[in-house]
Amino acid sequence: MKKVFVVFLLCLISIALTSQTLVEKLENKTNYKEISAIAERHFEDMKARGEARSNGDIKEKHFKRWQWYMRNRLDDQGNVFNHEVKTQAAYEKLKRELPISSARNSVSDWTFTGPSVIPSNPTVNDYPGNGRIDRIAFHQTNPNVIFAGTPSGGLWKTTNGGNSWFPLNRFLPTQGISGIATHASNPNLVYVVNGTADGNGNYTNKATGIYISTDGGFDWEFKPFGFTARAYSIAIHPINSNRIYIPTANGLQYSSNGGDSWNNVVNDGHFTDVYIEPTAPYRVHACGREKTVWSTNNFSTENLSTFSGGTPKIGRKSFATSIDDPSIIYVHTTSTADTINGRFSGFFKSSNNGSSYTLITTAPNIAARPPGTGVSKQTAYNHCAAASPNDVDKIVVGGLVIWRNENGGSFSSWNNVTPYGIGSSGLAINQYVHPDVHALEFNPINGWLYAATDGGIYRSTDDGDNWLNITNGISTGQFFSIAVCPSNPNRIIGGSQDNGAKYKNSSSNIWDLFGGGDSYITAYDPNDIDQFYYVSHGVVFRRDGGALNNITPPGPSVTTHSQVETHATLSDIVYVGTRADTFCISSNATNPSSWIYRSLKSDLCIANTVANPSTLYVAGGWFSVPEINRSTNNGLNWTRIDTNGLPDFAAINQIPTDIHVSPTNSQNLVVSISGYDEDQKVYQSFNGGNLWNNISLNLPNVPIHCIAYLSNGGILAGTELGVFLKMSTSTNWIPFSNNLPIVHVSEMIVNEAQGIITICTYGRGTFQTEMPDAFCDNSIIWSDPEAIQGQHFYSANQLIETKSVVNYGGDGTQIFFQSGNRVILKEGFHARTNRAGKVKAYIAPCGSEIPE
Repeated sequence: MKKVFVVFLLCLISIALTSQTLVEKLENKTNYKEISAIAERHFEDMKARGEARSNGDIKEKHFKRWQWYMRNRLDDQGNVFNHEVKTQAAYEKLKRELPISSARNSVSDWTFTGPSVIPSNPTVNDYPGNGRIDRIAFHQTNPNVIFAGTPSGGLWKTTNGGNSWFPLNRFLPTQGISGIATHASNPNLVYVVNGTADGNGNYTNKATGIYISTDGGFDWEFKPFGFTARAYSIAIHPINSNRIYIPTANGLQYSSNGGDSWNNVVNDGHFTDVYIEPTAPYRVHACGREKTVWSTNNFSTENLSTFSGGTPKIGRKSFATSIDDPSIIYVHTTSTADTINGRFSGFFKSSNNGSSYTLITTAPNIAARPPGTGVSKQTAYNHCAAASPNDVDKIVVGGLVIWRNENGGSFSSWNNVTPYGIGSSGLAINQYVHPDVHALEFNPINGWLYAATDGGIYRSTDDGDNWLNITNGISTGQFFSIAVCPSNPNRIIGGSQDNGAKYKNSSSNIWDLFGGGDSYITAYDPNDIDQFYYVSHGVVFRRDGGALNNITPPGPSVTTHSQVETHATLSDIVYVGTRADTFCISSNATNPSSWIYRSLKSDLCIANTVANPSTLYVAGGWFSVPEINRSTNNGLNWTRIDTNGLPDFAAINQIPTDIHVSPTNSQNLVVSISGYDEDQKVYQSFNGGNLWNNISLNLPNVPIHCIAYLSNGGILAGTELGVFLKMSTSTNWIPFSNNLPIVHVSEMIVNEAQGIITICTYGRGTFQTEMPDAFCDNSIIWSDPEAIQGQHFYSANQLIETKSVVNYGGDGTQIFFQSGNRVILKEGFHARTNRAGKVKAYIAPCGSEIPE
């Protein structure tokens, strides 16, 4: 009997563990490998039970995105930590010493190459989109002025209602935006809180402070919190602009002095929205996972709102309010902690300024796809609500799609107004809004409705019946990787987050779409301009002319993050690196029987070179102990090469992020390394990896995501803060980012034959520039005046002579002239900068580090 009881008890424990959400399983976990192991077992168990997705929990594809993003940003113990503070500190140090992360080298001149326009007739039409938008805010008197905040592409502004857009923080580090607010009496006063809030568990970027602009977003002042928190929005008191409220996972944060200091005025809750009434007594309302509160005295007295007809469940909540009747407040609620995880749990209405709320309806499930009968699965990722300024009874809510109610939220009046995808629905494009809606806002001036989604920003002038995509011009593509055609740098295949495999085949910035969702690693055929490869959701695809084929190697576990690479000179030879520590080689990728396998850690990167195509270098061990191996016979046999001069990856809890081999000598290669150890960034070998030299030197202390070895001996490093160059004749790194935003550079491709370098970024699309020369120019002379602004670094061996006019380019403007003998500022030169800007001239050897 005792044995039976033990078995029964074990069964109960097993059932209890199985029923736990992933968020619950990961509570208080910080070690990256432990988190990954728990999550992957969770998803495997779900699939074994026949569950495609976890209800309201972290979706597998969302976790995979976080897994890729976070792998390069761990501390020296392998733990997830507040890396945003490290990045900000690195940026501030560069401003003082290098002089700045985005100071520019005279030989770089980056040009944006897209995508910025959604194609009208893509190859795959299910989920057309450009890039994710999270937040929207309006000018208080001009309906054509709109602000759009992105999760990794910074803040954007339009002054013509969305016909064109421009970035506002182009000379500051490109960050996520979790809240935007303009002031009622001074619309040029703009507040922005950084970070990204939309997501579940700890898989977001915490906010570190606010940016304040007094001139409509041209110039910015950063005010750090002194703490970090997951923030959702920001609200400014309509009378006193120094009073600011921010709902966070660590309570409701309040500043009475314009952000100079902060107090947690309601510290016993996870708050997800805040609202300040527009008229006296200016009640402040906050709602969140656990409760809804209000106050008229900055929460010296906290009033708990009461609910009748039902109790809001624990989960994310959003307010919907209208100037049509400020006494009416709606609360859109979800559940994330009970048996109906992630489901819409109730729409509540208050007619007495939030003192009490009454349940209006619990159905249909307006957080889900139509017909609203299923479980939404991701209410922590996208959840919002808004009420029309012209009719308080007209409400819209956003989740996977958009729903509308024209009768104050009653059950019978909820209608789905946007489809989940367009390809299979047969709807016209003017009825389509990209799925996953992060924000819905009515413009208070003209009543037009705007939606921020995973694919861009949309506008409706008829309350949601018809929609116009106004994303064109916002370049916020989050690219994991790119591959470039060797004979034509205008042909690029890129894997992007939530907006699929994108393809550029001309000089236009319009990119075709080959597949929706997430696409990761890409590769291009060395000889055929119409043939390329990409990995999407664990499937390896080959595009051959007009055909798209699944060529996934049978047998080994090909996953979302598997590597794919082509032979350096021969078509049809393809390499695939997998999580199963199996390296796959095919001499004819269209023939499943042609695959051969080698036991090899190969899930981080694969590198080869035209100098000796039979030589391969592979790094792997993302979730185990990383290794780097070399083969000199096309991958048949391997030798480990990470043991002499490279750091012990297991000891420092970091990984090799990229390998690149010289195009002229297969024995010369470089490897980049993840993490925030300023002495462990880039290593170089001149003998095939038998011996390594540390060349990290003065690189900024941020992760190095990609690396490139040039034919002239120079080395380029793609970092969290732009691109840096080490010339073959120099020991120091100098900025190489002219006209490039300060952004995470995730992949770099060098086209030696064409002399073009192409990069993709995680948040600002793709860029190209010409290759740098092996040596500095002897002189740089402006014979005519030229207006320059932003951030530039000019370096010459002997002489710089300029008549330039340095225009005020906003916060972060930095102009540096460095010459070996003379810097001459000719008649006509003058500079206009702001308090944070600077113009400096140095006499120093070209390519050397700039003194502080």
